[in-house]
Amino acid sequence: MQDPATRLRKTELLSKFVIPSQLPPPSEEALRLGVYRSPEDIVRCQCLACTGLSELQGFTLPRFFESHKVVMPWGETALLSVLEVVPLRLDKLYHTLEDSGVRLSNFVHIYLNLFKEGVAIIDAAHRKHIHHLDIHEDRHFDGCRVVLIDWRNDKALDEGSLVKNDQALGRRVEELNLW
Repeated sequence: MQDPATRLRKTELLSKFVIPSQLPPPSEEALRLGVYRSPEDIVRCQCLACTGLSELQGFTLPRFFESHKVVMPWGETALLSVLEVVPLRLDKLYHTLEDSGVRLSNFVHIYLNLFKEGVAIIDAAHRKHIHHLDIHEDRHFDGCRVVLIDWRNDKALDEGSLVKNDQALGRRVEELNLW
């Protein structure tokens, strides 16, 4: 069996930005009918989908999850979702995008800086031996302080089971000061 410390050193991050359109917010009816989904809902669904992978893979992997509201240069609120699942170096990601001929955003450096910030936070957590905890909405970024969550795949994905799992673990969530 692989040493956990070795596995953690090889783990890198997938960073997703969920940016809503710059149109006015939808009507209450559109929300009620499910025609529009908020960025928060999209991030939550992505995370639940990842936890569901354990049934297909046949095993469970620890992953970190972070969700951070950020304000884009044009004043729009976006969400940064970081999942610790994809082995790809940051510089390789940037050059791959450049070489592919894909038009990069005018604000690509903002995205890369946020990504680097996420990597630094995960590294700091690993140094403090912060590992298996569960997701709760109140454990997201909060101003200049962040709560790190390392979550595990559960067959029951409802919020009640996540709360029970957290209580069963009996661990406290550690906060890291970003600045």
